[in-house]
Amino acid sequence: STPLYSSAASDVYKRQLAAQAQTIAKLGNCGFYSASYTGAGSAPSHTFPHKPMVVMVCEPGTKRSMIFWRGMTLGYHTLTDAYEFTLTWNGNTVKWNYPGSAENGFYKSGKSYEILALLDMEN
Repeated sequence: STPLYSSAASDVYKRQLAAQAQTIAKLGNCGFYSASYTGAGSAPSHTFPHKPMVVMVCEPGTKRSMIFWRGMTLGYHTLTDAYEFTLTWNGNTVKWNYPGSAENGFYKSGKSYEILALLDMEN
């Protein structure tokens, strides 16, 4: 037979899980996505499996990165606001362009970069 304590603890656990599931459902359906790419010397675009809401691009092994939110038309390098990027959003694709050097624009030929994004999994 199952002890009363175990049964009561199990019921409490089930109620807590149900409450957490309801809370999570209210937050919307989102997911993380990561990828890497190699710079080709020209302004890149990246197509995601779902609509990107927040995107971060970084150069591994350095402090260089940029982060931007859906709808922004200008983005900035995280080390300085002197590097201004033009951003274009189209469905699941985002394109960025920096009018200066390809290295500061995260697309220097042959260099590896990482992308981390928060996606709207419902779109």
